[in-house]
Amino acid sequence: MQQDIQNREAYSRADPLKMGKSTSSARAVRLNNIMRQLLFHREVDGDALMEASCANTRRTFERDLQFLRTEHCANIVYDPWKKSYRLENRGSFVPTFPVSEREVMGLMAGIRMAAHVLPYLKDEMTSLWSRIKAVLPEELAQKGEAIGEASVLALPITSLDPRIFESLVESIRTKRTVRLVCSTVETGDLIVSPWELFFQGDYWYLWGSHDDRPEGYTYPLHEIKSLIVWDRDNYATPPDEGILCSACWTGPPGTSQHEVSILVLPPLSSVVNATLWHPTQRITRLSRDAVLLEATVGSNALETVARWIMARAPLAVPQSPEKLVDKVERMLCGLRRNMDRDYQDLTDLGEAGD
Repeated sequence: MQQDIQNREAYSRADPLKMGKSTSSARAVRLNNIMRQLLFHREVDGDALMEASCANTRRTFERDLQFLRTEHCANIVYDPWKKSYRLENRGSFVPTFPVSEREVMGLMAGIRMAAHVLPYLKDEMTSLWSRIKAVLPEELAQKGEAIGEASVLALPITSLDPRIFESLVESIRTKRTVRLVCSTVETGDLIVSPWELFFQGDYWYLWGSHDDRPEGYTYPLHEIKSLIVWDRDNYATPPDEGILCSACWTGPPGTSQHEVSILVLPPLSSVVNATLWHPTQRITRLSRDAVLLEATVGSNALETVARWIMARAPLAVPQSPEKLVDKVERMLCGLRRNMDRDYQDLTDLGEAGD
């Protein structure tokens, strides 16, 4: 009898990780179930949490909670009035989650895209995928890598200073102004309210305002030479927060809106509706072959639309507004002049784009 008591006491003091395989794995499942419920919900009813944990008895459930609190420093708070639990801090416990094949593919595609568009994160993204891959079934990992390879964007990316990029991300999140110096600005430092970061063409841009441009202005990130996070007192709120990056033609809205109309000819007309060029786009079929692409864009986006037309010439023909037609004509004239120039004499090469 005495020996049985000693054996039970020794068992109760044992390290949970050194318990029998069936016991420790069962506890691991219960702990994971508890933490997932607390992470997914702001507050969980006590009886519902016990049921979700798959604990056989109230005593087992309470021991699991105590184990999470003492061994993993999880701050699990019990409300005696509501008889519910909430999680203030998960501590060191990292729960596991089931993932589907498509979720793995989406994750891998996102990792590869992030590594491409943010080159300074390439090593970190590679390390992240290697850790995820290690716990996946081999076939699923191979499918993830295949979709990742297929998802790399065929776009050149300009160099990016990670300190400037991450400081801007934090300033936008906390709504703090920044003091920056641009290589193309001769007036010295600028105090800017950063609104959004967006990628367009080959470049990352900052959209924000300063005293001389309260309506907003774009700053190519590769032209920002230095940046200091400033203060919150004079932060200006953006006029159209949250819609900047919603489509290919979306850019800082500018001071006015324009009704854009573009005639699209075959074979481009058969696929142009597969892409959201702008949230307001409207496509009207004019004949079996031709369509009319219309949208309402800000004045700052006209340059982007003009370059889109040039890149798809002669299958995209601007119709209106007159400002858009003029921009495309100037680009065409500049291209024609440059094609007719004699580049044997390079003394005036700086004027080639005039």
